[in-house]
Amino acid sequence: MTWLLIVNPVAGGGIASRILPELRSRLRMMDIEAKVWISTYHLHAVKLAEEAVLQGHRQIISVGGDGTLHEVAGAIMRSEKGAEVVLGVIPIGAGNDFCRSLGIGNDLSGNLEIIRQGKVRRLDIGKMEDTYFVNSMGAGFDAVVAQRAEKVRFFPGRLRYLYAVLSSLLRSRYYPVRIETDGEIQDLKALMISIGNGSYCGRGFKLCPLAKLDDGYLDICIVKAIPFFRILLSLPSVFKGTHLQHRFVTYLRSKQILLSSGHDLPLYCDGELPELKDKRRIAISIIHQKLNMLCP
Repeated sequence: MTWLLIVNPVAGGGIASRILPELRSRLRMMDIEAKVWISTYHLHAVKLAEEAVLQGHRQIISVGGDGTLHEVAGAIMRSEKGAEVVLGVIPIGAGNDFCRSLGIGNDLSGNLEIIRQGKVRRLDIGKMEDTYFVNSMGAGFDAVVAQRAEKVRFFPGRLRYLYAVLSSLLRSRYYPVRIETDGEIQDLKALMISIGNGSYCGRGFKLCPLAKLDDGYLDICIVKAIPFFRILLSLPSVFKGTHLQHRFVTYLRSKQILLSSGHDLPLYCDGELPELKDKRRIAISIIHQKLNMLCP
């Protein structure tokens, strides 16, 4: 069966476009039959994935970063044929946080070997309204950072995100929010609320270190109101995933989550900025093992 590659040519600062000839050549050498469709504008990958499923394609590879994978996976899940589709990924982006959790590296040879072997794992996927997320979503400070990182293009990869973190701290605020999880309600002021299907977000921050991609739960890392200097001192522990020991961090697991606030909450979803109908009352759920994903 033919694999369909949906390629974001600007991913990784244009790396995806530059490696495309090599990618085509290696696919031929490995006797992997493939077609290549190129996305040319924001959210074009959504339309391409929708069209692919309608045309009968059942083996699709996302070639790009977390945002491209987010678009393709969401389109597949919204289709009536999602259970029949196998999704793979060749990560070429600034973050690739989902692939970190999945154990997929940035080596092209290794990525193509995963496709050749064809090992499929059934993974969970998150949902809020009609938006799906494969890796993580968040409200508050981390969403503000994601917004700033999109505007700051003069730093590469993790350095760009770290700059966005530090510069956003200077304007940080706390968000009064009610968090309803399975059998528990909390009212608090939070700096940020990170909800993870996977462990990593923000180009390598291990905010939800206990998360598993197929356990039927979302992990929730809540960072409460803390002094500016404590945030700076705690950043190294977030990279290592050892921040759960801090008293200003609350960690929960739940299948259903409801975030409520008197004001619109800044949100991110797989590094993207979702357009929700209601940003003051956000219902989030996990869909258990409905995403068929190529894995090592």
